[in-house]
Amino acid sequence: MKNNFKIAVPKSGGLQFKGIWRVQLFENGVQVFDHEQDNIIVDNAIVHMAHGYGPADFDMLHVGTAPFPSTPTTAQIALDQDYYPAGYSTTHTQIDVPAGTFSFQKKASLPAGTFTANTTLTEAGLFTSDSSPVMLNRILFTPSIQITPLQAAFITTTIQIRRV
Repeated sequence: MKNNFKIAVPKSGGLQFKGIWRVQLFENGVQVFDHEQDNIIVDNAIVHMAHGYGPADFDMLHVGTAPFPSTPTTAQIALDQDYYPAGYSTTHTQIDVPAGTFSFQKKASLPAGTFTANTTLTEAGLFTSDSSPVMLNRILFTPSIQITPLQAAFITTTIQIRRV
């Protein structure tokens, strides 16, 4: 699905892409973990965004449980091992930012009980779909995130594009 969002390449200077991931864990309504980390923006997604893909197209936030995930690079197109938790929802928010900057945020909510056993989340990525997706960004969680069946998780990625 394409929309009217396009990245115009400036005649001079360039564009800067920045991504931030945040993971929050709650148990019985009490926050027990909060972690924020920068990430890798994938080259393939930048090309797709230049050809009309926009924030609304990147709707699938996946988490991965690979025991030894590879180091993220800008050339990657997939996570090492996807984990598709049942019943999670993703929301999209456009953030007001200074002129010359565009920012959007995706947030996945995984209610308590999503994970039926203690699970180690090692990576995450933002994609266009579950089938033949384009990956926008990827994070390798440092440290890895331990989640129990009693914990709810909120995973947020914020993408910022600005002229430099």
